[in-house]
Amino acid sequence: MTPGVHIYGISHLGLQRKSNEDSFVIWQDQKDNTPSLIVLCDGIGGHFCGDLASLSCCRSFLSEWRKMDNGEKITSHYEAEKFLSETAQKSNLNIYSRNLREKFPRPMGCTLTAGILLSGAFYFVNIGDSRIYFYSSTQKQLRQLSVDDVLENSNPGNLSHSHCITGAIGISPLAELHCGKLRIQAGDRILFCSDGLFDEVPDTRIASLLGAASSADEAASALVREALIAGGNDNITAICVFC
Repeated sequence: MTPGVHIYGISHLGLQRKSNEDSFVIWQDQKDNTPSLIVLCDGIGGHFCGDLASLSCCRSFLSEWRKMDNGEKITSHYEAEKFLSETAQKSNLNIYSRNLREKFPRPMGCTLTAGILLSGAFYFVNIGDSRIYFYSSTQKQLRQLSVDDVLENSNPGNLSHSHCITGAIGISPLAELHCGKLRIQAGDRILFCSDGLFDEVPDTRIASLLGAASSADEAASALVREALIAGGNDNITAICVFC
């Protein structure tokens, strides 16, 4: 376990959906100075078996993590980055191959945000429209780390607004991933969330709730509750990391 780091995640069906297509994994060992793993996936809306795709991707990460002695074999920056990118590509190919076998009319797929905390650094990868936010303990500001793979569409006539995902796990043989890394310090906070949260709660409010919370579980619960109050139109998942 990375000393002083606390992680908590919560997922809610929302108020309009009949099933939850969000899946997540948190691995935080009790041993000191071992890396922690966080993964969040969200099934692509309107496609077949989104819940299966997101669950499959999370299971791939957990399986590969266990092969690394629950992360203990990951001891360098290079190994953390390599694990994230290679595991994402393996999961992508598994889901893509199943799509070819099953011949789904609208192939299953999912978004992916995944990260590793190791030795005062945070390594992350994403594809799709689930997000990773960073809240600085010194600047008291919220910053989006992930890149949205979306094509925005709006209709000024009725003020409706939606977006189409342009990248995801499982829709092509090679996933076009966004990777990054960040130094972290005591007091910093990281949020993984699905679009069911940030579509309902503006960034300013997310920053306020993250900054005001005294613990990771308090922050995650407050964020999900806020999304439900705002309408809860989709599945809602929040994973908070308090450093």
